[in-house]
Amino acid sequence: LMVLLGMSLSGCLTLRLKAPQGMFPLGCLTLKLKVPQGMSPSGCLRLRLKALQGISLSGCLTLKLKVPRGMSPSGCLTLKLKVPWGMSPSGCLRLRLKAPRRMSPSGCLRLRLKAPRGISPSGCLTLKLKVPRGMSPS
Repeated sequence: LMVLLGMSLSGCLTLRLKAPQGMFPLGCLTLKLKVPQGMSPSGCLRLRLKALQGISLSGCLTLKLKVPRGMSPSGCLTLKLKVPWGMSPSGCLRLRLKAPRRMSPSGCLRLRLKAPRGISPSGCLTLKLKVPRGMSPS
C-alpha cells in the first residue's frame, strides 16, 4: 500500500484477514492493522468487516475502520467492498474507502483485495491499501 510517508520503505502494508471456513458464517470479522506507533497510541488500527452469510445480497460488504480521532472527526472510516456474485473469478475484489475530504481530494481511497479463487482454503486473505500522499501530515 501507499501509506503515510515513513511508514514503510516500499509504501506497502499487508493485512491478513482471518475468515472462518466457508466465508463469514458469523457475519463479522475483525482486522487489526499494525501501524507505526506515531499513527495510533496502540500502534494498531481496527477494521470490522460486516458481511451477510455467504456474501452480501447486494454484492457489497461494509468495513468499519477505527482510527485515531485526529484522522477523522468520528474516529471511524467506512469501507464498502463491491464483490461480484460468487466472489471474483480473477481472485481480485475492489474496495472503496470513504474518507474525510481533507484526507483525499475526492474523499475516497482505493483498496484492492487479493483473494485466492473461491477464498483461501486457509481462511486468510491479503489486503493491499493504496492511499494518497495527502493523507500524510507532512
